[in-house]
Amino acid sequence: MDEVKLIKFPKELDINFAFFNFICDLYDKYSQSEFESIIFDFTETKWIDANLVAVLKSIIDLLRERYNTVNIRNMSIQIKMIFMKNGFLNQAVKDVNKTTMEM
Repeated sequence: MDEVKLIKFPKELDINFAFFNFICDLYDKYSQSEFESIIFDFTETKWIDANLVAVLKSIIDLLRERYNTVNIRNMSIQIKMIFMKNGFLNQAVKDVNKTTMEM
């Protein structure tokens, strides 16, 4: 394991070309990484479309399957709640506003 790979996420993660370009670049750069320590830094992120949480989770799962360590840091409470409502963080939060689908 070499140096820690820090990935800074943009201010907004919305369903648009900029997001998909960001994700494609992320995938291209790290999909073959093995035994790396990778940090997803959400310091600047103020908005995420809840539909994109699954895309990010897929990338994290892919990285972990290749024996990488992936950590998330500096996530605002609003962003963290979106992840938790969608079941993608260790803690679960009841969706009282009915904004997620139960499977």
